[in-house]
Amino acid sequence: MEEIREINASSNKKLYVHLMVNDAFTYIDNLRGMNIEYITFHVEIDEDINKLIDIVHGMGYKCGLAINPNTNIDALEPYISNIDLILVMSVMPGYGGQLFINSIYNKLESLRNKYKNMIISVDGGINQDNIYKLRSLVDMLVIGSYLSTETKEKVEMIRNIKGSLSNSVGE
Repeated sequence: MEEIREINASSNKKLYVHLMVNDAFTYIDNLRGMNIEYITFHVEIDEDINKLIDIVHGMGYKCGLAINPNTNIDALEPYISNIDLILVMSVMPGYGGQLFINSIYNKLESLRNKYKNMIISVDGGINQDNIYKLRSLVDMLVIGSYLSTETKEKVEMIRNIKGSLSNSVGE
């Protein structure tokens, strides 16, 4: 939470906060009043998801639901009319630097076909090799390890990412 507060205080851009926690109520309450656009939490948590969605919207934020790689997209169905975004984890949550799970392409394609107007995001194992396949399936990319490696080519890496998305919504 301290890092989120620091980033919030030092940036004028709206934040996208992805909560990978079981006690989402506590964390969401601590985000009140910050410059946030989206708060996303996992459909797999053992909490009242409808109540959490209502709280997030009541705070003036958009709400997203994340699903793990092994979660069926049908788990989203009860909430779909009340959320603003779907985040598909393309690695098992827990640590950075994992490889993209190739079966996620099928999941993203199914989501895109089923929820044509929903913002769909993907998180995990994103790099310049798979961005081109993802551009027609998602609106947003969450990129961590690919850009956090120590390299002098970061500017070129960002150009590659932006170039691959130049015709898509999630630029």
